[in-house]
Parts: sequence; C-alpha cells; structure tokens
Amino acid sequence: MALETTLENQDNLDVEVRLLKNVTVKAGEDLKRGDLVKLDAVETTKVVKFTTGSDPYTVMYDDVDATAGDVAGKAYRDADIKASEVNFNDGTDAEVRDALDFKNIFLRD
Repeated sequence: MALETTLENQDNLDVEVRLLKNVTVKAGEDLKRGDLVKLDAVETTKVVKFTTGSDPYTVMYDDVDATAGDVAGKAYRDADIKASEVNFNDGTDAEVRDALDFKNIFLRD
C-alpha cells in the first residue's frame, strides 16, 4: 500500500499525522473518519469495521461509503490520535492500544 507523507494537525480527531496509507474499503461498508478497522478475513487486502477479538489494522482518515462496491480511501499509517475520538465499534481502547502502538498509531488520553 502506498504511503503519503504529511505533517499536519487535523480538526475533529486532534491528530498529529506523519504518514497516511491508501486502503481499499470492502463493498458493503460505510466507514467514517475515526473508525477503527481490521483487514477482512477473506479478502485480506481490504478493510472492514473492527470487531472485538480481531486484530486492529488502522484508523480511517476519511469517510468512505463503499455500500455499492469497493472504494479507495485513506487511513493512518503513523499518527498520534486522541483516543476519545476513535470509534472502536464493539471493541475497547484497552483491547487495541498495544496492537496499534506496534503499528505506529498511538492513542493519546
């Protein structure tokens, strides 16, 4: 996946972004900025909403409506994000924090 370098502070997520990556959102998903995502179990090159008990992959950078088919989007590759602004879906901060740290996505309190 291609990386895009950026140094900026983002509005509603209170994010310090260092790198973004391109992702493919799987058909049927409607993801919003700040949604925690995982790689799909079948189509492992595509992202879907995170579910508890799975490995978190990244946090979405932008809104992506893929309800009609696969859509390209952007996600964080290296960033500090305010934890209260991340949508964990049915997971929890504690459940994903270490896994995201390993991927250079750091949740701040």
